[in-house]
Amino acid sequence: ANPIKLLLLTAMKIAYTLTTTALIAVSATTHAATTVSVVELGSGGVTRVTSNTNQAASTTVSGVTSFWGAMHDIPRAVPAGKRNLSTTDRIKAGITSSNKSMMQDSGMTMVPDMFQRADGGLALALIGDVDDLLKDMPTLAELTQKQRVGSFSVKGQKAMDLITASFADEGVTMGGDAGPVLKAKIDNATEENKLQGAIVEVDDAKKVDAQLKALVSDVQSRKGTFVLHIVTEDGVRRRLNEDEDENDRDEEDDKDEDKEEDDKDEDEDKDKEDEDEDEDGEDDGSQSDNYRTIFQIQYFNTVLWTALGLTTVLVYCIGLMINMPLMADTLLFGESAKMIG
Repeated sequence: ANPIKLLLLTAMKIAYTLTTTALIAVSATTHAATTVSVVELGSGGVTRVTSNTNQAASTTVSGVTSFWGAMHDIPRAVPAGKRNLSTTDRIKAGITSSNKSMMQDSGMTMVPDMFQRADGGLALALIGDVDDLLKDMPTLAELTQKQRVGSFSVKGQKAMDLITASFADEGVTMGGDAGPVLKAKIDNATEENKLQGAIVEVDDAKKVDAQLKALVSDVQSRKGTFVLHIVTEDGVRRRLNEDEDENDRDEEDDKDEDKEEDDKDEDEDKDKEDEDEDEDGEDDGSQSDNYRTIFQIQYFNTVLWTALGLTTVLVYCIGLMINMPLMADTLLFGESAKMIG
């Protein structure tokens, strides 16, 4: 095969692969969504829904965190230089004490009840595709689909961002070690309605579901109302797999086409050699020898007219320089006269 043709085909394959990868990343970011399901455990009645729709209301990371701050107490360290702020400015800046709440963003479909306060809360982010989790986690399916008061939807993969926005130092806990961690956070959250955060990597769905069921039983055995904010990501892995499968099919098709082209070129070369042998020294200017592919014709014309254009510009510039009018340099002659004088 022609080396130039192979080089161009290789460059086109690399560009196609990079473009496909970028499109897959953009598609995953566009289609992915994060759902925050609000579940009341215990007495209930601490969350009010302002919309009758059963669909998750679209919001942002700051909107969800403002709801959490209005529902629970999230103590934050007071930065230097802001210790003398007024109460309103401290609330706007997110600097709260144990008995003050943040201001919630307007226009949200769920708000805390004005007269009843929760006794604690846990923002639990389960890292894994929700379509896969719901199949192997019946407790999670029961909580997020039947027992939830309402839910929020945030575009993109924002589970980690939601937790770290309120709990900057929170790390990822593997599913097998989640039980003791969640138990400790529940105990801390029930003190003065604090909100605790946890990020759990679901490596064993059945084991994590059993720990989640134990957590629910523990909370329901206590007095008061505990609010569980379950954060899940959906529509990510499935779409990525579909895009990757489609990309693999395209690559296989390209390989088949390249193989067919190589076989075709080999057959043409073989036929050409056979014809040359059959002709027994006939003139090389035969029709088969003069045959050119469309790629060769395009490449020849591109090189030809580019070379002609550059040559024309070069000749024109040389002509302008040759025909440049000669003018006396008054400054040079003036300095010469001073030196002579």
